Order: sequence, then C-alpha cells, then structure tokens
Amino acid sequence: MDRRLGNGKDKMHKFWKEQVSQHPSEASPSDAERFRRSLYEPSNPRPERNEGRSTRESSWQTVAREGFQRFEQSYQSGDDDWKHFLTQTQHGKELQAIYLDVKPLMSIYRREIGNERMIEMFHHNAKQDFSVLDLRSMGGSVQIFLEKSVDRVLRAHPKQFLGYDTTQSVSSYLSELGLEPATQTPEHWNIQRGLLHGYTLQASERFAKYQDARNALFDLEDKLPEDSREKAFLQRYLDFQNYDETNAFRETHQSEMHQILDTHLPHMPEDAKQYILDLRYMHAPGIFYASDRPTSPEDQALIQRAREAFTFSGMEDYLKALG
Repeated sequence: MDRRLGNGKDKMHKFWKEQVSQHPSEASPSDAERFRRSLYEPSNPRPERNEGRSTRESSWQTVAREGFQRFEQSYQSGDDDWKHFLTQTQHGKELQAIYLDVKPLMSIYRREIGNERMIEMFHHNAKQDFSVLDLRSMGGSVQIFLEKSVDRVLRAHPKQFLGYDTTQSVSSYLSELGLEPATQTPEHWNIQRGLLHGYTLQASERFAKYQDARNALFDLEDKLPEDSREKAFLQRYLDFQNYDETNAFRETHQSEMHQILDTHLPHMPEDAKQYILDLRYMHAPGIFYASDRPTSPEDQALIQRAREAFTFSGMEDYLKALG
C-alpha cells in the first residue's frame, strides 16, 4: 500500500507529460532575462578579476561548464550500458540536465525499473556526482539529485517545504515528503514534486490545482467508444509524443475542445475548462512539463536557461559529435 499522498490512479506521471498558454505575456523580454539571471546570479555579484577574459563568465555558466566536465568524465569511464543510458534514453537526458544544474532532481518510478541493473548503474557510475535515494520500500521512487541544487529549491520555497532545516540532510528531508507533517495535502505534494523536478512555481501550483480537471478528461477519453470521432480527437489533443505538433493542434482546435468539455463535462468549473484549453507543452533538453501560461517570464526564462546551459557548456556539441 502506497503511504504517500495522492497516488490514487497514478495519473500524475501521465500528465506531468502534459502542459502552455495563449495568455499574452505581461512581461517584456527584459523581464524574462532578469528572471533568468536571478536563478543563478547573486543580486550584487562581485566583479571577477580574471585577466584573460574580456567579459565576466557568470555563475550559471561556470556551473554548467563544470557540470559538463563531470558528465564527460562519467561517460568516458563508463561501460557501454552506461554510455547508452546517458545519451540514448529519456532518463539519461534528464540526468544531463541535472549535471548542468538545469534540473535539481529526477525520479525513476518502480514501473520504469525493469530490473536492478539500472539502479546498480547509478551506484557504480554516478554515486560520486549525485545522491541516490531509494524510496521504493515506502511506496515512492528512486530519486537522483544534486544536494546543493535541491537545497537551493528547499530554501527558496519555505512555504512549500515546511520544516526544512539546513542542519538536516537533504536526503532525510526528501524521505519525509508525501507524508505529514512535511506534506499537508495531495495538492501540496504535487506542488512540491513540481518544484523539485525543476518546474516553475506558477506552473506547479496550477498543475496541482487542476489535477481533478485533467483526470476527468483522461477518464472521458477512456470511456468514449473506440471508433468515435471524439475519442480520436482527445487522443490527438492529449498526445505527448510530439510536443510542438500537439501544441499547434491545440491552438487551432480550441472551439472543438470547448464543445467537448461543455457536452461531456458540463459541471467542470469554467476556470478549469480554460486551464485545459490553455495548457501547452514546455520543453527543452532534459526538461519537460506543461503550463497554461507559457509566455510568462518564469516559463520563458526556465526554457531559455536550459537551452543556453546545453549550448554554452559544450554538452550540445559533445552529444552531436557522439552521434
């Protein structure tokens, strides 16, 4: 029996792979740039005295460059299975983002672990770079993370991570999440998970708030007749294999979706319907989530930061060279 909050139908994992919006941005590009810089740079950075440089390398660039160096060392020293995992799997792409400090934490769920070989690979190849927390005995997942990155998230959101004490180990605190008193409700648990996986606060909060609406939509898809046009439409609307194509489909089929919601889910609140209509995929190397406000400075800054980290660090060129 899973003791953790909110694991009823296990639709959270399915729809963490589901979410961006038509809401016009209320912020200028400069707002997004300031937000992006604030994620890594102190408010009053001291100028560096590096006489060989014409421009100062910012802290996020240093972190990304050093992270890539650790990734390269791990790849070169690993066996063929580890090399394949790092470069050819979805979990490997997430781990790349953790190396670059784009993503604080990744989870591997029990159903995704075919055998213990995957976990053994982490302990053998990545233990020196990451912490590995196995919560399967408590009904949870295997979590791989950078201690300093997760600590930064926990300290940045004290209202969401209740009772976190910096004298306590990060692993110890993570093992308490999903259980009272560290987690108060299923909605609270979903916000915590979103933040830990690197998503923005507003996307995490709204994703948690409208979980019931998303689940109702998935239930509707399951119940519709196999050969019905509406079922085919929902399958296309909910597809998470082709991010940009699905986003484009949603943009051009708003009226059809609204009609389905009004016909089959008439009691769904209007704000929840609007959330479903506005939901779009946000994606960059190693990070994938959904937001109904994709043009917000927070979402734009996160995606930009991820792409810049992969480019600047050398990770992008290195992966291309590997083929």
